[in-house]
Amino acid sequence: DQLNIKADGRVVSQSNAHSWINYDQSGTIVIRDSYNVSSITDAATGYAKVYFDVDHGQSYYAAAGMAGNNKRLNNDGEGLNSAYLALYTWTAGGGGQADESRVFAVTFGDTA
Repeated sequence: DQLNIKADGRVVSQSNAHSWINYDQSGTIVIRDSYNVSSITDAATGYAKVYFDVDHGQSYYAAAGMAGNNKRLNNDGEGLNSAYLALYTWTAGGGGQADESRVFAVTFGDTA
């Protein structure tokens, strides 16, 4: 299949994003908008877990993101999990983990 439209309206193909999210973690964590995201957990300062509505088919998917206010965003060695994406925000210059008001992430890969 090159393009598959699911009963729930999701369009599945290798060229479409599997998921994306725009969230604020600066106080109580808030999802501003998202696609194929069921929930988000504020796991610690500067650390969030983004759970997918429909999991990735495996843990070898591509993820990219950014954080505002001179912060950097990474997966920090936790590795990718087919059910969620772990994201860490850090202050610029290695000042440690810090919550951020503007965080954006997207994943591409097979669907479960």
